[in-house]
Amino acid sequence: MEDPSSRVPGKPYGDLLISIDGRQDKVVVEKVNTVEREIELFIQSVLNNTDVPMPPEIALRDLKAVLDAYKNCGELSMGFQPV
Repeated sequence: MEDPSSRVPGKPYGDLLISIDGRQDKVVVEKVNTVEREIELFIQSVLNNTDVPMPPEIALRDLKAVLDAYKNCGELSMGFQPV
């Protein structure tokens, strides 16, 4: 569960509250721009000739899901045809 009282500007969510065996622990979530971090890791993997941080098949699946959501709510024009 999220701790909404721990939200700060620039961080889209608060810290996590985890209940285990009746005990509640708080996990501090670092303030990170996730899109920026993903791009940084992708560039590093290309420069270092290592595997990209997210498998391309999963990235493509996620992109298709986002495009479908926008298309279904009428936000994408009918002329737009993703590959």
